[in-house]
Amino acid sequence: MNSKLSGNEAKMSRLISLCIVSLMLSCSPPQAESEIDYDGASKGILQVFGKLETDWNNGDLKSYMEGFLNDPGFSYVTNDEIVYGWQMAFGKCLYNYPTPESMGRIRMITEQLEIISDEMAFQVGQLFFLDDDKKIISSGFFTYQWKKVGDQWYVARNHTCQ
Repeated sequence: MNSKLSGNEAKMSRLISLCIVSLMLSCSPPQAESEIDYDGASKGILQVFGKLETDWNNGDLKSYMEGFLNDPGFSYVTNDEIVYGWQMAFGKCLYNYPTPESMGRIRMITEQLEIISDEMAFQVGQLFFLDDDKKIISSGFFTYQWKKVGDQWYVARNHTCQ
């Protein structure tokens, strides 16, 4: 049996090896799992998450927005547009919800919370808009990318659709 590879076989072998190494490197966690404080991260995120819902339901848009990263890199994606920057997102919210009464009530349910590192996580869930009798008016889904800055967790990217 000839162990020498033809030119095309050698190229293919190198390409496959390169793909395997690239795949292994891209799949490696950014931080060793044993170093991640899953409980601490989950607790911190869910505390802010609960405050978001409470602030919204209290009609306190300013306090609600404190849970989002006040940074030009913040992004807010909805059904029909992408807004970049915390200030632009806050302005959009003020325009859409000029009074506490116009905000209505929401209920958010976490379907998945994945802690990626001690400083980043992803959350996927359902969003329900409720009437005064707490009956569902409409619903949608959200994806949050969380970022920890100092000791505080913030939503760095928000994708919400109805």
